[in-house]
Amino acid sequence: MLSILISKFKWMINPPKLSKTVEKEYLESAHHIAAHVKQSINKDENSDKIVISLGENCNSAWYIKAVGLKKASYPFDWIYSSPEIVLHCLQDDFKTYLEKSYIFNTRSGNSAGHKFYHSSLFNHKNPLKTEDDFQYYKRCVERFKKVFDSTSEIIFVITVITETEKRSGAGWAKGFDRNFKLPVNLNVDSLMEFMNTIKIRHSNAKFLFIEQITEQNPSIEIINKKQDNYVWIKHTSFQRNTGVFYKHKTDDAVAKILYSVLK
Repeated sequence: MLSILISKFKWMINPPKLSKTVEKEYLESAHHIAAHVKQSINKDENSDKIVISLGENCNSAWYIKAVGLKKASYPFDWIYSSPEIVLHCLQDDFKTYLEKSYIFNTRSGNSAGHKFYHSSLFNHKNPLKTEDDFQYYKRCVERFKKVFDSTSEIIFVITVITETEKRSGAGWAKGFDRNFKLPVNLNVDSLMEFMNTIKIRHSNAKFLFIEQITEQNPSIEIINKKQDNYVWIKHTSFQRNTGVFYKHKTDDAVAKILYSVLK
């Protein structure tokens, strides 16, 4: 942890600059990868598709909204989660998710933890603060269930957090102290059951996994071979991500290029 703090301090005091050449290559790579995503999981522009975030934090929902694809709110938009938590919610029909006796206030009052899932699960809106806030989550769940019962094509977007140490301060990593372990070393193979379980519920489901690495030489690449149902992208950003959005304008632009192709 100390080495991470020292690294962050050095970055703040003397932040590196992104050269025009590297920036150009970075953006060109994003457009190239976006074209691959389109060919793999978004070929039919005329289909009745819905784009939904499945976590693992708020980053996915933020960029779905930023590019104009967020038409409604769903239960994993603005919370902390993991694929394992998502699967339990589906198998449990969200009964535990909405069980008030499991939800508890945190220090801030604007967020809440969950005794079963995650000690900071509801990071942005506390379902115990008002009845309207609790009803918001109920509506998100009901909307999510209706989508699963529809024939619409669904593209699920998952931000895969690999730098868990950088997400500890915000509470995402620290919150896995209940019944679910901190997700580490996730890859296509480890998430195959996750995808298959969802596809049993909704056969027209597709997946975009974006593996998030930050504060390094920027790059973007496809990890998996071409598939019809999923794409795994490794996005290494130049500067940091807040847990919601990228701070550097070029990192932000690259993210928007990737998400825009889901239209």
